[in-house]
Amino acid sequence: MTELTFNDKTYDTENLSKKAQYIVKQIEDLQGQSLGTRARLEQIEMSIKGFKEILADELERSEEPGEEGA
Repeated sequence: MTELTFNDKTYDTENLSKKAQYIVKQIEDLQGQSLGTRARLEQIEMSIKGFKEILADELERSEEPGEEGA
């Protein structure tokens, strides 16, 4: 027996209609996608931060006398 708590009520998912079971699976899938998307966004933001740091270093080096950018 798998239980589902929704709106302060507990349900046995095996006793739900096929449509309700389908909707529960959709919600679970979307919640998983949401977590994955948040993790991916965090990775992207960290990558942007890293590239900005590299750019800052590169621009600083290119401003030094006798140095030219690649």
